[in-house]
Amino acid sequence: MTPEVVEWEDFELNCLTRNCDGQMKPVKNERDTIGMVYCPMCEVVVRLHYEPSYPSDEHYPL
Repeated sequence: MTPEVVEWEDFELNCLTRNCDGQMKPVKNERDTIGMVYCPMCEVVVRLHYEPSYPSDEHYPL
């Protein structure tokens, strides 16, 4: 099942666990989705408005 994609503003407002930041993984799929992260605690993909600075080997496979 594909996780829901939400905008960062919506995620920030609706996220119940405010300490999710350290859990997020960059999203990498066949289209190389840049600027998106996956939050395993909320089970959503968040579309960021900036380029996240994560190590490239920690991508969450969609």
